[in-house]
Amino acid sequence: MDPSCELHTDVLLKPSGGAAGGVCWRDGVVTGLEASPGKSVPCIVPAFVDPHVHLILGARHAQRADFSNCRSREEFSRCLDMAHRDQPEGWLIGGGWDAGRLGLTPDRSWLESVGDRPCVLWSRDIHVAVVNDAVLSQLDVSPIQGGCFHRDASGQLSGRLEEAAAWHRLNPMIPEPSPSTDRLFVEHVVPLLHARGILAVGSMEYFRHVKSVLTQGVPGLDLSITLLDRSEEVDATSLREEFAQHVHLVLSGMKSFADGTLGARTAWMDTPWADGAPKGWPLDHTAEGTLASWASQVRSEALDPAVHAIGSAAVAAVLDAFETAGIDSGRVEHAEFVRDVDLPRFKGHWCS
Repeated sequence: MDPSCELHTDVLLKPSGGAAGGVCWRDGVVTGLEASPGKSVPCIVPAFVDPHVHLILGARHAQRADFSNCRSREEFSRCLDMAHRDQPEGWLIGGGWDAGRLGLTPDRSWLESVGDRPCVLWSRDIHVAVVNDAVLSQLDVSPIQGGCFHRDASGQLSGRLEEAAAWHRLNPMIPEPSPSTDRLFVEHVVPLLHARGILAVGSMEYFRHVKSVLTQGVPGLDLSITLLDRSEEVDATSLREEFAQHVHLVLSGMKSFADGTLGARTAWMDTPWADGAPKGWPLDHTAEGTLASWASQVRSEALDPAVHAIGSAAVAAVLDAFETAGIDSGRVEHAEFVRDVDLPRFKGHWCS
């Protein structure tokens, strides 16, 4: 791009909304928002918008031990020992490990060096957790719909929890930071986003966290919130009224999970994996057969139904539900595997 330039557009997005306008800059610095008619582009935004983050969760993980660069069990163990030494009190929580990068999946034996201290290490996609014996001894490990407590070849619990086993059994046990601490973590992560040119995010959050941490807005960041809670458990109307007081906050949707992830091998596919692994399974409203009615209810609140769907069977199920509910502009998140026959069915929908 030229060191100095003027661009004109019919849609210049600013906090006050979108309207015709222009941008002038010189040497990478914006010098004005009024450009003479000239070169025109469809839309100008002030910075990158990341439409899919988990802001509070990500801010917490930025303060925790990071295993994302570990490429072997030895590197994993060194990272764990360092975290155990640097954060000696309370639960040891970290994440970011990737079974593909490690070459195998961690189990509870990898965590023995922390002793009797409860330890939880999340996978990179946050759909699998590995826990030690101190956590397993407190867990209800009876079968759970939509999840799995993995067992080894001898039938013993391996310490690996998948999907609902991690979300609905493990998560309620883990001590949460106080709202003031979460708020501080969020404020600390804003400069990291700015350094990457991100000034706005679409964040997936639980209602209780939005109420306690985000309702006053976050300086330097535009927030579009999609709620992770089941719709019958929240009062979207009152939250929207609170958001209306802040120009940088908007409540945009509610979310459901149709399946898991590729990394966890829990994405719901319509054919088996090439190595013979199972086809994954449906989750949440999709598993219950209530996705279409849920989507209708969300739309009746003037919100977007947003559904996580990675595997081809999950994507097809979401599109089926949107058609049944008469929704022509729903949000399909990820859509990493899609059957050819389903591609035309995305017309009008958002895919992120």
